[in-house]
Amino acid sequence: MSKTSKKATALSRKARIEEMRRAERARERRNRIITITLSAVVVVGLAGWGAYAINSANKKEEQKASGHGRRCRWKELCQPCAYCGGG
Repeated sequence: MSKTSKKATALSRKARIEEMRRAERARERRNRIITITLSAVVVVGLAGWGAYAINSANKKEEQKASGHGRRCRWKELCQPCAYCGGG
């Protein structure tokens, strides 16, 4: 083998190694972005579910405190609520 073919082989090998390194970095970057995105979606989902649960519990407490169920039968005695609007 001549000196130039050895250099060409070495350069080709270095180029392949560098390309493999670039591909590995791109894969790691892609995985990191996917992980961060999924984590953010989970956090937002949990926060939204928590807010919904608290809001639902507060509405139930308001209903209990108003002293009546879903429909008011005593509209003249009814206090304003979320269901009937106060009579």
